[in-house]
Amino acid sequence: MSLTPPDPRAMAVCRILLGCAFVMDALEASGILLRIEQGRLAVPGPLPLPITDTTIQAWTLLSVIAGAMVFAGVVTEAAAAAAAALAVLALAWDQQVYSSHLWLTTLLLTYLVFSKSDSRWSVRAALLGRRDAVPAWPALLMVTQLSVCYFFAGLSKLNPWWLAGDELRPTVRLDLPGAGFTVLAALVIATEVFIATGMWFRRTRLLAIGTGVLLHASIVALMYKPLTLVAFTFACLAVYPLMVSAPFVRSRDRDARRAADARDAVLR
Repeated sequence: MSLTPPDPRAMAVCRILLGCAFVMDALEASGILLRIEQGRLAVPGPLPLPITDTTIQAWTLLSVIAGAMVFAGVVTEAAAAAAAALAVLALAWDQQVYSSHLWLTTLLLTYLVFSKSDSRWSVRAALLGRRDAVPAWPALLMVTQLSVCYFFAGLSKLNPWWLAGDELRPTVRLDLPGAGFTVLAALVIATEVFIATGMWFRRTRLLAIGTGVLLHASIVALMYKPLTLVAFTFACLAVYPLMVSAPFVRSRDRDARRAADARDAVLR
């Protein structure tokens, strides 16, 4: 068995979008920490670090710098590792900082450390020259992580409150009858499960990608809290170019058989 390596340009797009996503996540987390510092009830994590203006500003500054370096492709491996570490620091600082999109971004940044994502469209590539090959396994892990994210999101919505549309009514900028929210709730579940599974098959991959783009565009356009939703959208869409590059397992024996069949067909 072997892996199909992704296009270095696809990995570069992934890096750029993850850098943007992490900066937005850092600004969101900083706002939560500031509200805690101003008197909001704290829910401390395992790290006994005092929440003060100084510590919050220092964490935010370091996070924005790390995200910008990932975006630009400057010392990318170290910058991605620093960004992931800063995210874990925030998650251990106060439990209210946790969000699914911050955790997703943290995991993807960890894989990015090993991906040589600055091979194209980066400061490193401009100064030292581009690389034409990047490893396949980090891309495979990223696609797997996103598939798990969508699949779990779909399954977690199989409950009476979601299926009744109760969780959509206060969050969606739509004026629908009660039955409309019920239909929309079921459609969201079906869409997320389809994307999670469809990305793995060549016949459904492009449809899954198009469906995912429409899903995230509708989330940003129709729901509240735009900064949070845009950060989540960037983190998810960062992986989409890697789906097109198909960093999936392929069988050398199967490929050899297909090549042999093609030669036999030509000879006949």
